[in-house]
Amino acid sequence: MPIPVVDVVHVLPKPPRFLRKAMMKEKSYTLHGNNPVDEWSGRDSGNNFLRIDSSSSTQTNKTNVEDGITIKNTPKLVDHNRNHPFGHLPELGNFTTCQDTSPFFNKHFSLVQDHLSPLWWRSIHGNDQQSNIPSINNPFGNGKLLIIIGDSLDRKMTDYVCQIMNGTKTKEEPNRELAHPFVCVSPMITTVYLNIFGMDTDCTNDGAKLKVELREFNHTAERISTILPTLFGLLPPSGNNDPPSDVFIQIGSHVWDLTEGCNNHIGIDEQYEQRYRRGIRRVHTALQDTVHSHFPTSKISILWKMAAPISLKFSNQLMERGDAGMVRMNQEALITILQNETGASNLGEGYVDVWNHIQRQLSLPEDVLDGEMELDGYHYTKCAGLVFFNLFLDAIWKLHDGPTVQMI
Repeated sequence: MPIPVVDVVHVLPKPPRFLRKAMMKEKSYTLHGNNPVDEWSGRDSGNNFLRIDSSSSTQTNKTNVEDGITIKNTPKLVDHNRNHPFGHLPELGNFTTCQDTSPFFNKHFSLVQDHLSPLWWRSIHGNDQQSNIPSINNPFGNGKLLIIIGDSLDRKMTDYVCQIMNGTKTKEEPNRELAHPFVCVSPMITTVYLNIFGMDTDCTNDGAKLKVELREFNHTAERISTILPTLFGLLPPSGNNDPPSDVFIQIGSHVWDLTEGCNNHIGIDEQYEQRYRRGIRRVHTALQDTVHSHFPTSKISILWKMAAPISLKFSNQLMERGDAGMVRMNQEALITILQNETGASNLGEGYVDVWNHIQRQLSLPEDVLDGEMELDGYHYTKCAGLVFFNLFLDAIWKLHDGPTVQMI
């Protein structure tokens, strides 16, 4: 089938910013045809995923030409993912920059249900029932608690989402360490964050740990069982003093484990594999026992996070040196160990598979992926952080097995 060419002339009153300049010049968009009669979808010149749906159009004039199909009077223009309402919101705020600049962000939301922007809209604007604003059956709030346990990548993600969700952040002990745990309460979701420094025990990372966290514990499970109760004490009481109906936990550790004090060399040796497996079992028990002791009637769901890959360029440099553990090969080995241990012992309710989402589903060129990372080759941008948080929400949504967003 020939590729349709569409001349964009008339669209919704307030299109996304990435379209406005283009449409003022009446640029054409080349779209890959799904249905030669009523619908086309694909990318515009800015690599944004779009869909043209002529079924809702009036006086749509389609003319068959040698090179494809030309739309003279443009039908309604919406996003490739019908449940992704960024293009419909009259105020896009922080998301506009990500749409304009991040192929990583745009491709993710073309493939995965958008759970984040409706929560953001309601957090900022409440239940204002204007047209074209998402209506939410919200499985992430209304008496539910989200717990995120990980490293600085997770901390930055959670902190940024807290900001854009109009949340109030409370640290366990204000003005202590950089990696200090906190609670974020926003109008739509309540999140608890706790930093760990290895799956089994704290890894030193050449002294870096002392710069961000001074406390020592015998093992990571003890850190969890000691600090989480303090964080629970920072949660505001619910209106009827009921405990959360559901507690959703994301936990992962794939980078500190590959530094000094743990496995700081290429390849995962048998001794550290056993330590990592032991840590998985201990952490799972600590989470179940600690959360259940404070919220005995809550349903607990533990989701294991698969690592976000470090920069391939950074990884290859370390491979050439041969004296460092934080390489992609080691990250993938830890993921395999995690899958085998949790699967064999039936630990947890599933995974937040960041690794496969980036490596296989998004399949972006490595230079594009590097553009989503900071100079250290590990930390990702804020736009990528929104993607990671949406993946967590998507894993929760799949546990519920139902849609969360309907367009009014």
